[in-house]
Amino acid sequence: VPTVLSIVGMKIPPEIDGIDIADVLMNDNVQREERALFFWRDGFQNGPLPAPYGRFDVVAAKLGRIKAWIWTKSAHFNADVEVYHDPPLLFDTLADPAEASPLDPSDYQETIVR
Repeated sequence: VPTVLSIVGMKIPPEIDGIDIADVLMNDNVQREERALFFWRDGFQNGPLPAPYGRFDVVAAKLGRIKAWIWTKSAHFNADVEVYHDPPLLFDTLADPAEASPLDPSDYQETIVR
């Protein structure tokens, strides 16, 4: 909501949750803040919810253009077992938006630690 308010020129009330990223979206030369984004998923075995939902868990994290998959599963509500990855599967989401070619984790140790 703060981004939409900023784009239409309205003042952002302090009680509104979120951040204004209009500069990032509208300007190519803006310094982008590196925040971790977390990806949640349901459908894991042994969870607190009844089938087919299972456990909710963080399955991936993205820092900058690098996304790390810690857990993978083919689809939410099917019978295949989730797979844990250590080290995580890493992808450059700008160079490989389909996440088809994993990166070598030894080249990204600093990112993995962060």
